Amino acid sequence: MPMSSAGFILFTLYMIPDPATTPIVKGRQIAFGVSVAIVYAALQLFHIVFGLFLALIAVCAVRGLCIAIASAISKAKTKSQPITRVSIAGARPASPVVEKIAVLEEVRA
Repeated sequence: MPMSSAGFILFTLYMIPDPATTPIVKGRQIAFGVSVAIVYAALQLFHIVFGLFLALIAVCAVRGLCIAIASAISKAKTKSQPITRVSIAGARPASPVVEKIAVLEEVRA
């Protein structure tokens, strides 16, 4: 695909900098762009048509899987930690914020 084609212009000006697909942190944005370039180069070696679009799809899919796995691990870690509830007899359990404040007040006393 020539660098002046409509597909290349669409890809570089609209798809790569799209906030829905790129990370927020500057270092991760650089890693994302480099990853797309590496996958694109690999696809070019095999003469695959529309390599730019396929590279973006592949990198976004891997990024999405990494985010999902990190989220699942984070949720599993928070579920395994015991939470002590501070409540008054007959009342609903306190929220985690209220619990933290209660613990801090106990420590100060």
